[in-house]
Amino acid sequence: MPLRERPEDIDLLFEHFISKHLVRLFITGEAKVLLNKYSWPRNTREIQDLVENWIVNGQRLITPDALPSHIRHNINPNQGLIPDTYLDLVEEHGLNEFMTYLKKEIALSMIKRHGGSMRKAATIMGSSHSNLCGFLKVHKLKKLNEGRV
Repeated sequence: MPLRERPEDIDLLFEHFISKHLVRLFITGEAKVLLNKYSWPRNTREIQDLVENWIVNGQRLITPDALPSHIRHNINPNQGLIPDTYLDLVEEHGLNEFMTYLKKEIALSMIKRHGGSMRKAATIMGSSHSNLCGFLKVHKLKKLNEGRV
């Protein structure tokens, strides 16, 4: 029976895989809620990999921020990441406009994620600081719902 049909086993499996290591981990209540909501498409193997990743990366306090985004947002990586809303916007505005809008939203979200640092966001996204600044300057006031990006 898949793990998604046995949610009562999720906490026990985390305890089991954590106990195999000498290092102690503490999972906060908020993180446990997200872990229990996730569908675990790779079953126990995915839990084991996650625990090992935390150990290797030196994470000891597991908060929602320590969880991969697909687990935080309960997205099954095997189902694809393109929601119908995005497809509707592509149909309405065209792919080029939508991609420009999406690129802008991703850039702004990355800047926010990295404490407002445009340099850090640009580096992480594989862009230069000047390219990111130029792109945002050109597109700062345009919105998709105004018929232009």
